Amino acid sequence: AFLAQVEEVLSEVVEEYAGEEDGLLPPGGLEDRLLAEVGGTSHDLRRMLLSLAEWGERLRDRRRQARRLPRSYAATVAEQLLSWGGVDPPEYVKAAIASPHKAVEAYALDAREPASPILGTHLSVHLSGTLAPLEEYRDTLGLPMDSGLLTVPSPFPPSHRVLRYVPDVTSRHEELQGDPEALPRLYRSLVEVLTELPVKTAAFFPSFSLLDRFLARGLSSELPRGAVMESRRMPSEQLWNLVEGFKRSPGAGLLLGVCGGRVAEGIDFPDEELESVILVGIPFPRPTARREALIRYLDHLTGRGWEYGMVAPARRALLQALGRMIRSEDDRGLGIILDRRAAQFADALPGLKPLVSVRDEVERLFLGRRRPGRPPPKVGRPHQRPEPSSSPATSRPRLSEDP
Repeated sequence: AFLAQVEEVLSEVVEEYAGEEDGLLPPGGLEDRLLAEVGGTSHDLRRMLLSLAEWGERLRDRRRQARRLPRSYAATVAEQLLSWGGVDPPEYVKAAIASPHKAVEAYALDAREPASPILGTHLSVHLSGTLAPLEEYRDTLGLPMDSGLLTVPSPFPPSHRVLRYVPDVTSRHEELQGDPEALPRLYRSLVEVLTELPVKTAAFFPSFSLLDRFLARGLSSELPRGAVMESRRMPSEQLWNLVEGFKRSPGAGLLLGVCGGRVAEGIDFPDEELESVILVGIPFPRPTARREALIRYLDHLTGRGWEYGMVAPARRALLQALGRMIRSEDDRGLGIILDRRAAQFADALPGLKPLVSVRDEVERLFLGRRRPGRPPPKVGRPHQRPEPSSSPATSRPRLSEDP
């Protein structure tokens, strides 16, 4: 009965505060509602939660003894609610979340607290390919201002990666909403670029919602060749099979996914498994209530809230996605960003220039430079959709979530 009361209160809190996606809770927004529902004092509520946690722990022990996963949702709920009162502003904000599942969350704004064991050491070395911009990493983690910052150049030949952007399109939300031609223009740009690319290509969108809008406009019928697609909450095994099928497929395959997703940031495509990446816009974080709270906090902490809370994550997502196609000194890749705002990231994207001709870039980068035994790509429009016939299978390219 107590768990049912907790579930009902959580649902009411989300309905009241979350809006379409998320919303910040006022002080006591959850605790006061729980007390009103179960009755009694805060001490009574704590006693009930401790009792629930103890019962859940006994359940975990029984599952361990039975050699089963020691899982107890009752214990997890109790432990989370017991810790809820220990996370307070300004280092945390508490939010109600409507999507993808109803939830409440204590959202950490300050990275210095979890990093405190490192900050207390005599010396620490922080090394990763995705730390840049290093000033943002130093400031948000609370490292000393005189910390040494070192950027090591890539060992791969710069000429093997060509980066271009299309200056007359954008995925900027305000323009997509306010200009009726902005979305069709971005859509046409993607189709035109894909038609000119005769190599294995991944097109990464800033979000699934923008990908859905393209699909709703009929993208599947206008693609120059069949495609496989990453989808929301796709099981790991299914995603792995999809990617492996794409890698093994002959010819110029096409993969659709999202920046920040498991494909764009967690999977390598060496050799000729991926030779072109298209970014359909700049992957700025969604302007949620939690993100806005983070920007305000970082602005108070460093004076650079927008830069550290929005621009830096977008930069990392750009570099991660573009990095999928270059995994060794022999790899070659063409990256095309369909957004004029790409010019703002020129310092992180050496050689970035406006796109003039996809065909010319393909000729310069790939023709005559394939590995032994691999034919050069045919430049032009080698992947035109087949003419309609009596067979439905040949009248439309395949768009699926599995190869």
